[in-house]
Amino acid sequence: MQRQQRLAHLVALVVIGACALASPVLAQDCPELIGQWPHDPARLVTGAGSYAYVNHDSILMVVDVSDPAAPSVQGQLDLGGGWFNDMTAANGFVFVVAGPMTVIDVSNPALPHIEGTLNSPPVSCVAVSGQYAYLGDSVEVHGLRIIDVSSPSAPVQVGSVDVLPPNASPHDVAVWGQHAYLLWLDELGTPAVGLTVIDVSTPSAPFETGWVAIPGESAEGISVSRGYAYIGNDELGLRVVDVADPTAPVVVGVVDTPGVAGYTSISLGYAWVADYNGGVRVMDVKDPAAPVEIGFYDEPEQLIDVNVQGKLAVAADLQAGLLVFKTCEIPVFPDSFESGDTSAWSATVP
Repeated sequence: MQRQQRLAHLVALVVIGACALASPVLAQDCPELIGQWPHDPARLVTGAGSYAYVNHDSILMVVDVSDPAAPSVQGQLDLGGGWFNDMTAANGFVFVVAGPMTVIDVSNPALPHIEGTLNSPPVSCVAVSGQYAYLGDSVEVHGLRIIDVSSPSAPVQVGSVDVLPPNASPHDVAVWGQHAYLLWLDELGTPAVGLTVIDVSTPSAPFETGWVAIPGESAEGISVSRGYAYIGNDELGLRVVDVADPTAPVVVGVVDTPGVAGYTSISLGYAWVADYNGGVRVMDVKDPAAPVEIGFYDEPEQLIDVNVQGKLAVAADLQAGLLVFKTCEIPVFPDSFESGDTSAWSATVP
């Protein structure tokens, strides 16, 4: 019996050693640059399927990344205005904020075209979930506008809510479940940065449920996944906010970055951060209260945006153009246990 126990302890120690070794291997391999399209500066990027959508000045470019080692431009559309404020891909369309919201049909990658435009003053940021687009606005509505885009050629506003402080402006918006998360900046107020949670379960009657001050003087981007918001907190790095209780969001974690943290994207327990002069940083956020950097790619300068889509991550850089990375994979043991997960040991180790 004692021999069996000693053997079980030895097995456990071997497993622990394997777990300890797995993390450095992951850090070395992630992020892995596998392709680059360096022909024009890139400012914003989003993606869907085997395509990335890249912003250069007033132009939207459709880039085929099905061969990630050789991304190629399939088509482009010049909207004739200034730089885009924000954009996102959903439902076969790209929703662009360059003044009012514009809906671009990309079903034919070689011939993207404007499908519809929202007749409104300029807006700051956009997120899309289901048949609705969510716009951050500081001109017509001092907060959030909800747009029905089920008919992309004729988007129509169905609801709005004024939630921002008097001098604040929205910087980014994300949607998860029945809530929208509006990240805002108030250069004249205290706090300077805040996150407001909005119940959008009834699109015609959204309402604020709670808010939290974010440390620092600025914040750029937000992603939300599984009850947590991940905020690029400028020079303070990546900030993690627990939003499981929408009435009482609370900051729970932070990890510093060497550059200026901006837009973020979440996949498989990892947060990808566009860190401007700090390149691409990848954080393990499986413990949101203790995020930790596990890899980085810092060769490019002025990296603005990053987006994870399936097994690829695409990044936009003002110097290096479009960068394509292989996403991080969680090491798996032959018994299918994830590295670092000891919850099922009792089933195999006496």
